[in-house]
Amino acid sequence: MMILAAVFASLSGEIDLYLSFTLSITSRAGIVLTATMFFMAAPGWERIKDA
Repeated sequence: MMILAAVFASLSGEIDLYLSFTLSITSRAGIVLTATMFFMAAPGWERIKDA
């Protein structure tokens, strides 16, 4: 789980770099939006995995 958390944090940072460059948003907002996206996708992933 710790490795997965590090992977998601790294992905959030990388996606943030892309979003802040293309959409001209602040980097903090991009990181928070990306991490929230991962957080909101977790229950859906559990439903897919259990089915």
